[in-house]
Amino acid sequence: MFSIKSLHKIIFAISFTALFVVWQWYFVKSVFNFDFLARPILADGFCKDCNVILISLDNLRAKSLLCYGYEKNTAPNLCSFAGKSYLFKNVYTPSSKTQDSHFSIFTGLYPISHGMTVPFTSVLDSNIKTLPQILASNGYTTLFSGPKNDPHLPLDRGFERGFSYKDKGDEPRYWMDNMKKNNLLNRKFFAFLHTYRVHEPYIPQKENINKFYPGGPLIYVTRNDLCKKAYIKLLSQYPDRFKNLKVLNDDYCNIYRDYNTKYAATWNVEIESYLARLDPYWDAFNNLDFLVKKEYTHALYATSIYEMDLELKKFFNELENNKLLDKTIVVITADHGEEFFEHGGHSHAANLYNESIQVPLIIYIPKSKSQIVEKLASSVDIMPTILSILGIEAPEKITGIDLFSSKENKFVLAQHVTANLETIITLKWKLILNGDEKELFDLTSDPEEQIDLSIKNTNISNDLENKLNNYLFRLPKYNSIKSEPFPTWIDEEQRKKLIETGYF
Repeated sequence: MFSIKSLHKIIFAISFTALFVVWQWYFVKSVFNFDFLARPILADGFCKDCNVILISLDNLRAKSLLCYGYEKNTAPNLCSFAGKSYLFKNVYTPSSKTQDSHFSIFTGLYPISHGMTVPFTSVLDSNIKTLPQILASNGYTTLFSGPKNDPHLPLDRGFERGFSYKDKGDEPRYWMDNMKKNNLLNRKFFAFLHTYRVHEPYIPQKENINKFYPGGPLIYVTRNDLCKKAYIKLLSQYPDRFKNLKVLNDDYCNIYRDYNTKYAATWNVEIESYLARLDPYWDAFNNLDFLVKKEYTHALYATSIYEMDLELKKFFNELENNKLLDKTIVVITADHGEEFFEHGGHSHAANLYNESIQVPLIIYIPKSKSQIVEKLASSVDIMPTILSILGIEAPEKITGIDLFSSKENKFVLAQHVTANLETIITLKWKLILNGDEKELFDLTSDPEEQIDLSIKNTNISNDLENKLNNYLFRLPKYNSIKSEPFPTWIDEEQRKKLIETGYF
């Protein structure tokens, strides 16, 4: 039998050993960030020298896809492809603005860090290395296929850096042609493929609308209708610019293309034509009952997703037919979502509710399993994740993490810098700051963000606000300078509309 003295020695030894293990555990965690103790989902360099395709489905919100919980199958081919991939369920874009979000995807930095928050004037700091630049320096041939004269994907202010080829091709049906034209299929390549196919104004084929709105279209606005109304409006404002142009075969959209080509040196042409088309589009639904308008405009959006998905099916088949899926990582995401009056507005105006910032993220990796991933993620994580899969070192000062490592985001952020909106998001809580105003939502019990708990739970609100402010303070800040004062030809009315549409 043990004596009391021996028992004390044994207890002391066990206690000392336990304390030493705990101390060592925390020491290792603090010094080495714990990664080597945990088994990552994928090891660095899992797909070394693989090709990379990064697809941006502009304006596609996660909650309008069946594979993200929507009750209708708007995109069967996209969700089928997701079934062969890693599907990340809780992904937030860092902004509801196109330019801010795309630069975050390319740099692994939040908007407040990369500074590309004002269209037309911001120029990316030369010290920031973008994903195409890094891949080009590692032997990749790189392709941009998207809109060529788009101030929100500016190919003259930093977004073009690192691309070997830049081709116009903003719909999936053009992507493979551009890849073949530039001989990508015979090289190690990176292709950034963008589409505005589901962006407003939503003008799907008339015969497809009844798939998502039984009984067919209530109101059908054609693109030519919008172009005609915009033409009449702009003709009254700028008669000299239009006096020598003629409308052929009642095609007012061709007048637009001629007009934009002739005056391509001034971006106000693009802004005026875009806003002039959007006003009559949304005005067309004003006489509908509110709930009918909400359901019907969402149905038009859903139909646009469905039609884009048919084009994606052809592109996926082309990838398979060209045996690219055996050696190509495919990343599919969106820059922001879209609101359909869930919080009183439409489009993706200056708000940070989930319908505007929760986006899909689907990552296909050859010879890897498919999996639904619940971990919290941000679009800033896309760049370091791609680089890690390829076994390429990411820049030191980026904010994003490798989603296939053991690292976790305790929270993610989103900002609308020009509207002074900020949000901090965990898997459970979401705090939105609008100046001095606060909104707090419990995403587990209120995923639609309808019940503000900020007054009831002041401790949680204050804690999240402190974390947000401390984190923003510590983030790196780059000098993405303004190339010139904001264009004088944008008057106050236009500026207001740009803010309302989320672009300024």
